[in-house]
Amino acid sequence: MPLTCAAALGLLPPGVRQTAGRVLLDGIPVHGEQLRGATIATIMQNPRSAFNPLHTMAAHARETCRAAGRENE
Repeated sequence: MPLTCAAALGLLPPGVRQTAGRVLLDGIPVHGEQLRGATIATIMQNPRSAFNPLHTMAAHARETCRAAGRENE
């Protein structure tokens, strides 16, 4: 995951910290934990590490929606 995205989502790796800047959503400052899963999600760049080849993409989408509490969408 690119560091800019990781910083926006509050997921910086150990030893890395944000020293300046902020994230705005519709002009309102937000913190990564407020965004994760509800508003913003990350799709990893390497599908082989992000998806289980034994499951269909529909199954992955259902699992993601269920985890985000959005099963009916």
